[in-house]
Amino acid sequence: MKVIAKRYAELLTKGDVMKLFRVLEKVGSLSEACRLAGIDRKTVYNWERVREIRRETKAKVLAAALELRPRETLEFVADRAVERATEVVSHLLLFVFEQAMRAEDPREFERLHREFLRLVAKYDRPLIESVRHEVNEHLYRLDRKRRRVNARSHDLSFT
Repeated sequence: MKVIAKRYAELLTKGDVMKLFRVLEKVGSLSEACRLAGIDRKTVYNWERVREIRRETKAKVLAAALELRPRETLEFVADRAVERATEVVSHLLLFVFEQAMRAEDPREFERLHREFLRLVAKYDRPLIESVRHEVNEHLYRLDRKRRRVNARSHDLSFT
């Protein structure tokens, strides 16, 4: 579990670590939770004042939570990973979409439209579900622009 904790600790925000620590506190007291995580009580008290929790501390709390409640903790981390990956995919799609919307040359627009469709197909997995409405709106607007600039259609359905 420590390997998993070290690998994925960076995904966690300060709020995530505090939620995981509260799971540890349910075992008993603050002192017991600190002992399980291998951190000082002072560290926990300092969390309210700091902007970010150190990676090493994140890994310790995550490792303790994984030991105590492995399935729930893994699901928690998976949810956070999907949320962050979805954000990145959304930014990527929006970037290419905006480039396509600015393109006036039909060939440049076609290239960017193909690129947008390729990325949608590439990431059309559960990650895309949370941005499906946004993607459909982008596809609709790209199709309107395609007609306006008289570019060829690249039919790759996404519904």
